[in-house]
Amino acid sequence: MKRKVHHPAEFRAEAVRLVAESGRRVPEIAADLGVSSRTLERWVEQARLKPEGTTGKEGLDQALAAEVKQLRRELELVRQERDILKKAIGVFSRENR
Repeated sequence: MKRKVHHPAEFRAEAVRLVAESGRRVPEIAADLGVSSRTLERWVEQARLKPEGTTGKEGLDQALAAEVKQLRRELELVRQERDILKKAIGVFSRENR
């Protein structure tokens, strides 16, 4: 049975930062740090849900708010694209008459 190793919060935060900023894949970084890929993936997910300096609920609320903001931007872009396509269909259908 493997012994559970406790890594300090600073170590975990630095590992998450490396994943976010280095452009390297999680398995590479995990191997360099001597942790399993699954452990590092879990740390990244936890950091995404709970930004530094927040409690769990605040972090989740912030993550959800950021996701809603992003989805609203994407929805607006899709609506604009749809409207452009509708206008183009109207123009092309008139040209074919």
